[in-house]
Parts: sequence; C-alpha cells; structure tokens
Amino acid sequence: MLPIYLVRKIGGRPLVICNANEKYLCSSKVERIEVPKTVNALQGILNVIPLQLIAYWLAVGKGLNVDCPRNLAKSVTVE
Repeated sequence: MLPIYLVRKIGGRPLVICNANEKYLCSSKVERIEVPKTVNALQGILNVIPLQLIAYWLAVGKGLNVDCPRNLAKSVTVE
C-alpha cells in the first residue's frame, strides 16, 4: 500500500487493476479497474486488455495518430 500513498502524496490519482473481490483496496481515493479472477496462466491476458485501452485513449487524448505510429517502417518489413 506504500506506493499508492506516495502517488497520492505527490498529487497523482492511483489507478489499480485488481480482481473483483480484493479486500485490501477498499480506499475511496483509489480508482479501481476490476478484472475477473481466473487461473494464473490466463490472468496476465485479462490484465493487459485494460492497459491497452488506457494507452489507446491517452494517445487519442494527446492528439496522436493511433493508426499510423512513428517509425512503423523500421519494425515492419514489406516484401
């Protein structure tokens, strides 16, 4: 819980991705994204989905073109 305290202390708004029935994150000052609990092998896949959506909406909010990222030609080769 210490990192959440530090984020709040410097004026940030903590955003926590957790399972639906987590009891130790009951603070009203923490924004929660709840994902369903599943087996450990699949939990990472469920946690990545909200992170990708957050990254998308942050890019849209900054006015970046999400359909044509910078330096795409360097990472994708066309034959």
